[in-house]
Amino acid sequence: LWISGQVALDRDGNMVGEGDLRTQAVQVLENIKGILADNGATMDNIVKVTVYVTDIRAFNDIADIRERYFPKDCPSSVICEVSALAWPEFMIEIEAVAVVS
Repeated sequence: LWISGQVALDRDGNMVGEGDLRTQAVQVLENIKGILADNGATMDNIVKVTVYVTDIRAFNDIADIRERYFPKDCPSSVICEVSALAWPEFMIEIEAVAVVS
C-alpha cells in the first residue's frame, strides 16, 4: 500500500495545528493510521516512511511522537528538510509504504 504524502488536515479538510509541529505530526500520523485501518492494516504493516519537514530540528522535536506510533521495530525512514510544502501552514508531510496481505 503506497500512502501518498499526508499533511495536517482532518477528515473534513480543516487545518490542524497551525504553527504547532507536534500537533501537526500527530494529525499526519493519525491520517496514516486511518488509511491503514480502511485497508485492513495497522502501523505495524508500514515498512518505510519519508518525512518532509520545513525545519530539520523536527527530527528531535517529534522523536517521542514517532515512538508512540512505532513502538516496536520502526520502519525504514528518511527525514529531509524542504523549503516549503503545499500550503505555507504545513510544517510536516509524511508518505508511507505498507505491506498488506
